[in-house]
Amino acid sequence: MSTSVDLQNLYTSLNLEIAAVARYQDHQNKTSDPLILALLQGLMRNENGHERDLIKLIDRYKGDPKVAETFPGPTLEQMIFTGDQIFGQKTNLAMLRADFEFESEAVKIYSGFAAQASDEQVKELFLELARAERGHVNGLRSLIKGIEEKTHETAFFCPVCGWTVSFGANPTPGAESRCRMCGVQFSLTMTDGDFGLVRK
Repeated sequence: MSTSVDLQNLYTSLNLEIAAVARYQDHQNKTSDPLILALLQGLMRNENGHERDLIKLIDRYKGDPKVAETFPGPTLEQMIFTGDQIFGQKTNLAMLRADFEFESEAVKIYSGFAAQASDEQVKELFLELARAERGHVNGLRSLIKGIEEKTHETAFFCPVCGWTVSFGANPTPGAESRCRMCGVQFSLTMTDGDFGLVRK
C-alpha cells in the first residue's frame, strides 16, 4: 500500500474519532445515571487521546488534519430504540445500544486499516485503536447486559448535594430513597419510558 493510502486512512480515522467525541458529549447530556455518565466520560477521554495520536501521524506525513473534516462521516444511528425495552431505561438503553454498534464498526474499520498499512508506525496505531475500541465494545456490552437482566442499579445524582441517590436494581415508579449525604428524600417517576427523580 502506498503512503497516500495510509494518509487517507488516517484522515478517515480522525473523522471517526471527532464523531465519537461529539457522540459521547451529546450522550452525556442525555443521561442522569452516574455509572453510565462515568462510562461515557471515560470513552470520550479515550477518543480525545485517539484524535491526538492520529494528528501526530498526519503531521508526520505533512498532512493537514482539517482535511479529515471533508471526509464522509459515520452514518450509524445515535439512538437505537429497537429490541427489548427495559422499564425506566428507554433512553439509556437506546444510547448504549447505538454506541455498541458504533464501536463495533470502529473495530472493523481499524482492523482493516491495519491490514492495509504500509508504514509500521501507522499499522501499530491502527492495531492499538482496534484494541481500544474492542475494550469499549466490551464495556458497553457489560452495561447493556446489566440493564437488560435488571441487575443494573438505578441511580441519580442528588440535585441538592451532588451525591448519588440509589434505588437499587429493577425499581418501580413511586419507589423512594434518601440521599445518604444531605438526607433529602426522593421518589422515582416515569415519563415516556424513562425514570425521573422528584423531591418529596
